Amino acid sequence: MPDHDLIYRARVLHAPKYGATAHLDLGFGVHHSTRIHLSAPGRPGWRPVREWLEERGGNTLLRIQSCGGRSRPRAEVLDGEPPYSYLLREAVVVDGDTLQVEVMFGFGVTFSTRVRLAGLNVEEKNTPRGAEVADWVRSWVEAQGFGLVMSTVKDRREKYGRLLATLHGSDGGPSLNEALLAGGMARPYDGGRRS
Repeated sequence: MPDHDLIYRARVLHAPKYGATAHLDLGFGVHHSTRIHLSAPGRPGWRPVREWLEERGGNTLLRIQSCGGRSRPRAEVLDGEPPYSYLLREAVVVDGDTLQVEVMFGFGVTFSTRVRLAGLNVEEKNTPRGAEVADWVRSWVEAQGFGLVMSTVKDRREKYGRLLATLHGSDGGPSLNEALLAGGMARPYDGGRRS
């Protein structure tokens, strides 16, 4: 299974000595507030966390180290951009380049949305070739089992409102997008006029 960190953009609202209240942007317009224990990379203690947050006005990225069970989640503050990668609970094939997915954000929060595979086009499922490719995609998804990870192009949707995504399998091999293109089952497509 590919490495998958739970990294979210966050606003730390209140930061007393032994914990903080963080408002997390989980993606897809979903937000979650939680009490959390924070640490700073390579700097033990609470003072470095406070300094980090003061420098950034409370806005930071958080790498969640644990978010299950009864204990308060633990997280490390980070700089940079979140990877926009999400673990999937389920992926249902609509056709060769479209899937209905259920995204797991952590904290018991899930979200269902329709995605289009980025960078490619497949024949419609009502054609013999399109039906064949959809069946192949279904087999690929089933073979991955639990552990599908979806990477998205942040806030980039195509003309029908589907989020553009790349699916990575649990085997660490090529993405679904790469496999479809390499196998000649899809043509490269950037969202412009189809030929």
